[in-house]
Amino acid sequence: MRNRRPSILTLTASDLFDGIEPNEVFPAAKPKPKQVEADLCGIDEMLDSTKRIRKSGMTFSSSSTTIREPVRVAGLDKYMTLTTWHGCFPVFAGRSKRSKKLRMDVRKAASDPKARSVIIVGESGLEKDSVSTFVHELGDKQKAHHLYRISGTSSTFTEIFGTAEYPGVLDNVAETRHALSFANFDKLLKTEEEAREFLHLLETKKYFSRFHGEERVCHARLIATIDQDDDRFKSNELLQIAVPSLRGRSADIDMIANAKLQRIVRRRGLPHISFSPEAMHRLKTYSWPGNLRELGSVLERAVYLFENDRSEHPYIPWKITAEHAITSTSHYNTEFLRYNLLSKFQSLQAITRSPWVFDDFMKYVVPPSFALVLAILWLGPQTRDENAALTVFWTWWWPGALLSYPLFSRVWCAVCPFMACGELVQAAKKSLGGKLGEWPSSAKKWGPPFAYGLFAAILMWEELWNLPDNGSLSAWLLVLITSGAVVGSLSFEKRIWCRHFCPIGAMNGLYSKMALLEIRSWKGVCSGCTAQNCIQGNPVDNNLPGAGCPLDSSPNKLADNADCVMCFRCVKSCEKGSPEFNLRPPGIDFGIPFLLPIPGTEVPAKYKTNPWQAALLFLLQGAVYVHFIPLILSDVGLGDSSIASSQFGDGLDFAMHSLVTLLLLLFPGALLFGADQLGRKLDASEVVKRLFPAQVQDVMLTDALRRNDVDAFAMAAGGTATLRQAPPPRPSVQETLMEAARAQEGEDGSSSSSSSDPFNQLVHVAYGYLPMVWTCNIAFWISRALEEGGTILPRAVSTFGLNPSMQDWLPYVVADEHVVEFVQGGFILFGLPFTYFLTQKICRDFNLGPAQRSAHALLQLFFAASLWHCMIH
Repeated sequence: MRNRRPSILTLTASDLFDGIEPNEVFPAAKPKPKQVEADLCGIDEMLDSTKRIRKSGMTFSSSSTTIREPVRVAGLDKYMTLTTWHGCFPVFAGRSKRSKKLRMDVRKAASDPKARSVIIVGESGLEKDSVSTFVHELGDKQKAHHLYRISGTSSTFTEIFGTAEYPGVLDNVAETRHALSFANFDKLLKTEEEAREFLHLLETKKYFSRFHGEERVCHARLIATIDQDDDRFKSNELLQIAVPSLRGRSADIDMIANAKLQRIVRRRGLPHISFSPEAMHRLKTYSWPGNLRELGSVLERAVYLFENDRSEHPYIPWKITAEHAITSTSHYNTEFLRYNLLSKFQSLQAITRSPWVFDDFMKYVVPPSFALVLAILWLGPQTRDENAALTVFWTWWWPGALLSYPLFSRVWCAVCPFMACGELVQAAKKSLGGKLGEWPSSAKKWGPPFAYGLFAAILMWEELWNLPDNGSLSAWLLVLITSGAVVGSLSFEKRIWCRHFCPIGAMNGLYSKMALLEIRSWKGVCSGCTAQNCIQGNPVDNNLPGAGCPLDSSPNKLADNADCVMCFRCVKSCEKGSPEFNLRPPGIDFGIPFLLPIPGTEVPAKYKTNPWQAALLFLLQGAVYVHFIPLILSDVGLGDSSIASSQFGDGLDFAMHSLVTLLLLLFPGALLFGADQLGRKLDASEVVKRLFPAQVQDVMLTDALRRNDVDAFAMAAGGTATLRQAPPPRPSVQETLMEAARAQEGEDGSSSSSSSDPFNQLVHVAYGYLPMVWTCNIAFWISRALEEGGTILPRAVSTFGLNPSMQDWLPYVVADEHVVEFVQGGFILFGLPFTYFLTQKICRDFNLGPAQRSAHALLQLFFAASLWHCMIH
């Protein structure tokens, strides 16, 4: 049977509201079969036409335009719009709930019997003018009226309302059934008096005519578009249409992108082009701050790049690849590198919304388990080789928590027993009618130094009293931290202890910056949201029982993972489904190309810093040295002595032990400060300029360009220049991004000095040592896990007073000494290159000199070599 060319049914605007995807057909010549045209006759007729299409199986085109010549209004030709439906389609495309709601709202507005005024709300770049066009055309049954669009940025109040000598736009259309669309309507409301008169016009359709000197009724349909939601426009006399952002309609991006792509292809006269799976994934995972306008620009550029590749390689497939779909005009964007796990795995959505993740788990599992551990620590044997709870605490929990940070971020804080007790007493106080106070603003200032001091005291306590081998003292350590959580929970709402004062939480926030997982939402989705359910919670709605973020953080304002405990409460409470559970490259908070080199891409770091947090990082590095006091004393010629085994009450030995412990805790931080100062002085000396002339010149040129200093640039380049007055310094990209991040976060506790300040630069560079500090701490604690973690069952016999003969047949696992050293050495070597590349990148971001970079590289090599000597000997 001979294949017949399918009939082509040409549909116009109303057919797009059925949610079906058009199949563009572009014949070379005008098709001979009969064409059926469905005009803008309303929803019922449109649905009938759509049913005929589906029954006949015909393909159709959505690019036609109904041409008509209605009566024009004299003097308003410059405001008249020419409707082309192929440009209006993308904003309505899609099968998501938000797209369906948008089409339903447009139907209601177009068919409103009172022809009430319409307010269209949406971000910039969402083609709101197209929505206003659809509202007019679907409501214009007779096809005899025009839509006149007035720009709020270029028009004035007098131009619209007129004067005593000249009529305004309203005077010309008041007696007609045409439509007036006010684009960027909020720009017209320049004064309170003008705003009141405009709102009166929209609500009552009445206005005072300056030209006629009387109040008149405007019979024209009034439509206004605004970028942000405004309570002034919420009235029963106004219909409001909310246009969802492109970020909030990720499920519709494939339809929208394909529709736009085919129109670009048709305009360029190319055959059918499709997207590769990788390109479509990139489009779906991008945040689209510019919405549909940015999508169109990206696709235009993608087709242009594809044409260039096709001209060089004629046999490549007709597909847009990921290399063509560059999803940002700025190379500072990294959102395409994130993979939303919740949108890909439906089972994961059910898990994260379960009450056992982690609210019920914190209520019913953690407190009794914590109480059991405390009881065993207090009442059981006091040595680690006989106490199973002590073994779990120091050989399972501590190494396991360190290993979990790069993958699960601060998830330990989500199931923390300290705050489990705090939330129990907090709930009890609320049930008794007690009130909780708001967080004091001073918590941001004094929280980090308090956490640093408490952690230093705990490390001193651990070493001087040998906590890992003392059950009751270990229990008191846990009670001490729990008491802080309880006091904070009884006084203030949510988890102020976790956010600002907890020493374990401060350490967790440091290591979480390298995590592979994150919870984020983006501005494109959260813009205009006033509910703030992700922070305040939504306990009233049974379908969204989330309690809100316990750290009082918004997922769309997080600079890094430090203030997110991965509790998923924001995921449960957000009615828009904005928060995403993303898989991302490790360390992406520090920018690119760290850990993920992309040729030609350089992204400055965008993480939050704090001097006390940086000091805590090197305190943790010093804690590793503290565990090797006998070996270090022997290496420096002081002998083993007896201070390493001294206890409270041993007199001079205990005092010396305390002094040595304190010095070793501060030792890495002092070395960092000394190396940075030495490198800075060497960079200013003539010796470095002679040894590294090219590097020094590059630093000077970059600094001169940043400061916009012509004289300095000419001197660095070897020439001369004169400038009467040096222009003000221009901030670097790094400084601009960091200042923007701090302004967005509103964090007073972060480093607030300029990025050109040497101390602030040192604080940022200190974060470059984060991979090494983490791997060195793991290298020490993993030895205890490998040597003692597998002996939990035999030690449980002694803990519970069972028959000692059971220890002979219970299984246990102990790693060989050489295996332990191999693992320790592997972690040290693993952290060294990551620390080196990260530190060098931060140094480049701040344009530090070659001597400073070399000093930090040598210091990192010293840390690695010295700890290798301590652990593997």
